[in-house]
Amino acid sequence: VDRHMYLWENTVSGTTESDSPYEGAYYSKLVVKSGWFGIGFINDQPIDFSTFAQNNFILHFAIKTTANCPLFVKLESGGYPGFAKVNLSGRYNVVRNGQWHVIEIPMSAFFAQGLVWNGNMSGKNYFTLISEQSTAGQVINLDYVYFYAGIRDDGSVYTDNIGEVSSSNP
Repeated sequence: VDRHMYLWENTVSGTTESDSPYEGAYYSKLVVKSGWFGIGFINDQPIDFSTFAQNNFILHFAIKTTANCPLFVKLESGGYPGFAKVNLSGRYNVVRNGQWHVIEIPMSAFFAQGLVWNGNMSGKNYFTLISEQSTAGQVINLDYVYFYAGIRDDGSVYTDNIGEVSSSNP
């Protein structure tokens, strides 16, 4: 194993589900267990992240929830300040209606905060979903997390003036 999902400090439980994924056969169902939670994807072996700084990469993920807690995406780096965090409200709003929604955040939003991805990194959360004010029992489903440059799977091109991507906001 060279990558894994880490459920922070027993603040959330996670299961792999197959009843209604956004894409593919499975998704991650997360059930909050405390007043805060965090999950992160960590690489155990060094990966060269410098290509993300050299190209206009986009972070893409699907999320389904009715949880009303504030949500943030946090990416860690090897250099100061060590991380960058984007609020999943406003421009990158997560609709809380129990349906799947796609969120796309340009890496430039993280780099503008000082995130440094310039070379090999290991043991860092290269994708984190967190809330510092959650309630036990809230459910957050996560699927189809990836980074891309250029053209989406469906052939459309990312434009920097949108956050959520859906049939009404392609």
